[in-house]
Amino acid sequence: MQLPLVLFRRQKPRPESDTYPHLLTTNAPLTDEERTQILAAVRNMEGELHALMERNPTGHVANIQATSFTPKRARKIAASISRLHGLLSAVRNIPCEVWQKVFRFTMANVTVSDHQYGKGLSTLCSVSRMWNLAATTERSLWTVLPNTCSDSSQTRHASQLKCMAFYLERSGSLPIDVAYTSHTCAPSYTIRAGDVMAYVCPILAILLEESPRWRSAGFDITNKDSQLMKFVEGRIPRLETLRICIQPSTPLEKKGPFVITLPNALSEAPSLRHVDLATAVRTRHSMISLSTPRWLGLQSISLTAGFDVLSVHIIQMLHETLSSVEMVLGLNVYAFTFLNHPIVLPRLTKLVLHIDPDIPAPNLLATLSLLAPPSLEELRIFYTSTPETPSKFAPIFSAPLGVWKSPLKQLWLDHRFSFDDALPILDRCPELEALDIQAPTSTSAGSLFQMESTELPPSLSYPRIPLIQTLTLRGSVRGVDKDESITESELSLLCKIEACSIGFMIMSRTVLIPGVISPQTPQLKTINFIQGDGSKTWHAQLEALNDYLPDSNGGKLPSVSLKDVEEFTQGLRAWFLCLQYAREEYGRSRKREMDGLLKRMEKLDLSQLDSRPLVRKGVLVMLCAVSRKPDDVIPGDKRYRFRERARELCIKWKPFVIRDAQVSPFRWIYMAKNHLRLKYDTSAPTEKEIWEDIFGPGATLGHTSKM
Repeated sequence: MQLPLVLFRRQKPRPESDTYPHLLTTNAPLTDEERTQILAAVRNMEGELHALMERNPTGHVANIQATSFTPKRARKIAASISRLHGLLSAVRNIPCEVWQKVFRFTMANVTVSDHQYGKGLSTLCSVSRMWNLAATTERSLWTVLPNTCSDSSQTRHASQLKCMAFYLERSGSLPIDVAYTSHTCAPSYTIRAGDVMAYVCPILAILLEESPRWRSAGFDITNKDSQLMKFVEGRIPRLETLRICIQPSTPLEKKGPFVITLPNALSEAPSLRHVDLATAVRTRHSMISLSTPRWLGLQSISLTAGFDVLSVHIIQMLHETLSSVEMVLGLNVYAFTFLNHPIVLPRLTKLVLHIDPDIPAPNLLATLSLLAPPSLEELRIFYTSTPETPSKFAPIFSAPLGVWKSPLKQLWLDHRFSFDDALPILDRCPELEALDIQAPTSTSAGSLFQMESTELPPSLSYPRIPLIQTLTLRGSVRGVDKDESITESELSLLCKIEACSIGFMIMSRTVLIPGVISPQTPQLKTINFIQGDGSKTWHAQLEALNDYLPDSNGGKLPSVSLKDVEEFTQGLRAWFLCLQYAREEYGRSRKREMDGLLKRMEKLDLSQLDSRPLVRKGVLVMLCAVSRKPDDVIPGDKRYRFRERARELCIKWKPFVIRDAQVSPFRWIYMAKNHLRLKYDTSAPTEKEIWEDIFGPGATLGHTSKM
């Protein structure tokens, strides 16, 4: 990634502010005399600006810079007023050390992916002189080096080298986080280690030279470049996290093996705590082999690239320290056969298994029996491909759970894992608090929770998960979308039947029903509904479920027209897609369509309507996303004021959204197009809680963590 260095330079003083040059080049506090002079200058400039506005009216003063036909003098005066207001701001008196603490906290929560970290640094350095000074002198902010994406352009490559040198200079001698992707540039740099010499890409050569400073290292490299890791032997004392994803240098045969042996140099990492080894090829015979390492304090290991006997030996050797293990169980499970007794993992709390459906069932059962995690709290099971007979794996997974006797609290099952096949597994999880499972059908929904009524026949046995608080259901009515013989009325009836069964299942663990749930049973708090393709049937089923759930408003307020809400949703979603992927099609007609859509929303009177469909369908979330778009991103924003109008709509609707969110203990939350969340809370939610549910934690108008 290239970060333009011009963003880190201090701006030159403006001609209009020559009266206060020392204030624009230093961060010294204002004296009383200077403050008085600046206030007088601001008043004079505002008077001159208003005089110009009366001669040539252009709108509100705040929009003076955004108006193309405003006189040049007026724009200069508005800019000078803004700069002088900055000199008068109390923020100017905040010490640089305080800003550095704020920046450290802020950047610690910024994701490194998609270059968001580098963009955040650019923003901090370009806001003001004080922020520039605080950011550029805080070395810890520059320890996360940008990922260098593959690019054959020499100009691009040179700019990446300058950017990397800039980061290394700013970070001093602090430990660094590096990320590298194999480049297509010609190797033009020579590195040596003893008698060994190699020609490599200059960027990779710089990273290898800085290996004593590595704290976290991520490499997406070819199998040829992976052998260059031998140059870090004995030079990675600070390395804590290592992630390596290897792709072949040349195309493989369709079903050919892909086996890589990493250099022994990576075995010498005394501070290593987390290891992730993966390959970028989809083959059952992929494997990354590593000689016996000396990672005495390793806490987590991921072997999604496959493993061999040495990998199993690593798990056995580090059994006392491992707290998380992820691995693929396929045709290579023979690697466990050399063990004479189970591997006891006393600290293991998380286990992720990727199962090859073609693995023989006896081999899988024997492998799982050789693991003994007495403290396991989280188990995730996924298939690497769609199994022909998934039911054959159900007893294989339930048997070890009975032997392990782990206090399992979180269970994730692949969405291709049949709901009915999962019920025996749930029998083994009496302390389960979170469950991610395929959505049940109308005939099996009642089997998820055991009814506590004494009227049930003793012969009926249901799984008991009395502590469950978070439930995730994936999928909906299966197969009916592709069945052309089903009419609309039949589909609607089928959705209602499914919704009623799921609704009663939810109510059996939420609403206090005499003879069904006792007051001592913990209530289900969160239910997630996720559908991979967001089918029409799935949405219809959730609408039927919404109608089934109890509502304390007694139907006093009619709901907003679902047809209108659907048109709002589709219009906003199409507008976002056009803005993101087809900007060349964003012409005058598209701008008018958006303007007309916002006009329809502005005419909507929610004082006598139930506003919850607007929340459930994500209209508010998308309006907030519109309002937080940066300047000059939305075509036509200067004329139609899309961002400002979207923000005003959220403010206008907020009282009604808060009002309607308090009428029922069930609240729908829009998470994504194919993800809705249902929360149950009998206590009256506060305004802040409702707003954060809609837009995400810490959200305000114009800022949302969703979308």
